[in-house]
Amino acid sequence: MQERESLGQQRRLIFENYANGVDIEVLKASFRRSAVEIEAEILFVAKKIKEYRFRRIADASPHAAAPVACDTLLDIRLNRMALFDTLRKLGDLYLSSDLLLPKINVQKLDHPAMIAEATHRMRA
Repeated sequence: MQERESLGQQRRLIFENYANGVDIEVLKASFRRSAVEIEAEILFVAKKIKEYRFRRIADASPHAAAPVACDTLLDIRLNRMALFDTLRKLGDLYLSSDLLLPKINVQKLDHPAMIAEATHRMRA
């Protein structure tokens, strides 16, 4: 159990530091991992945040939060405050567990016809 919590803590620290502007090269040295491993951890935490937010919407939870784009490293830095808000709610054990919904996607609707269609489908 302790080992899983430690993994969750490391993932949290990697994500928070990257989102706050720390370069991947610095994170590589600090956590003794490759750039590929660091990037994978950052994107994994983003997926866990997205999964948590999606599950709250699906459950019609009063604490539901709108989806936030976090599929790229740039998205993570641009949306860090919303992501941090959700990250505070996630425990280290949750961050060390496997993804339950690995294929969640957030789509940007930028055309009036697309917005109308999505609205129609959501009401169906």
